[in-house]
Amino acid sequence: MKITFWSLMLWSSLVLADSTTVAVLQQNLPQLHPLTGRVEAVNQATMTAQTSGRIAELYFDVNDLVKKGEALVRLRNEQQKAEFDVAQAEHERAQAEFNRLNDLYERKLVAQAMLDQARAALKTAAARLSSAQENFDYTLIRAPYSGIVTKRHVEVGESVRPGSPIVSGLALNQLRVAVEVPQTLVAAVRTHKKAIVDISPEQHITASKITVFPYADELTHGFTARIELPKGVEGLFPGMLVTVNFVTGEDPSLLVPQQALVNRGELTAVYVRYADGRIAMRQVRTGRADDGKRVIHAGLSVGEQVFVDPHAAVIEMKQQRASSKN
Repeated sequence: MKITFWSLMLWSSLVLADSTTVAVLQQNLPQLHPLTGRVEAVNQATMTAQTSGRIAELYFDVNDLVKKGEALVRLRNEQQKAEFDVAQAEHERAQAEFNRLNDLYERKLVAQAMLDQARAALKTAAARLSSAQENFDYTLIRAPYSGIVTKRHVEVGESVRPGSPIVSGLALNQLRVAVEVPQTLVAAVRTHKKAIVDISPEQHITASKITVFPYADELTHGFTARIELPKGVEGLFPGMLVTVNFVTGEDPSLLVPQQALVNRGELTAVYVRYADGRIAMRQVRTGRADDGKRVIHAGLSVGEQVFVDPHAAVIEMKQQRASSKN
């Protein structure tokens, strides 16, 4: 077969066209069912008083950030300090008496019973000292974890008793989402145990764990699902509403690259190369995005060639029209 200059040019054009188009693919994508959920903190608590006293100092106010171990509230501690001093003195006397009798017992100058009695007295004094130390420590309430103060239940000068609420707070580093799942969907959610949380149009997070409670709400008959999220997620805060897309099955879907789409007002289209080489714009109906690709609901068939670069398609269309005129 004789190869001419024009046949080489045609062959080069076909290679270029093949490199600028891709075939429409069919792929099984997760079937997603969106539900609205509420973001909540995993660690949230109300610190309560463990001893009686009067509020002496409040070191933080609502919306203040605190670090783990920092002092939140101090109670007046004169009584607890006095009880601790007495217990410490009794422990020192019991320790000294035990040491004295132990020395005498080793020299066989006292009976075993006297040493045992001193040992029991020392244990009792140590227990009283530990209790007094704990009661004294309770007068300084510290943050159990790093977070933010959400509510203050007392003011300086107020008297509190054991169990009285002092301050409430929550941690921002570990969040989860609570969602009510309708009874009709709970079986599919339990089967697949997968979900994607939409934080923004550009940011999506895969749930690290899904727990569906084993009982339904008496009024709504829905099941609460708890969506665990990775630590340190940015853009989420307790109280926010987010969309949780639960995987409930699989859908066979047609996919094209996102960059192949052309938007002209309300029209969405792609450039298609037909088997005979012709190029035409084709209107399509699109669905959700998935890893740089877009789902096509209507307008294309499996295997059709779509231009990845619409600009290249327009240039080639103009060249075809110019050639047909000549």
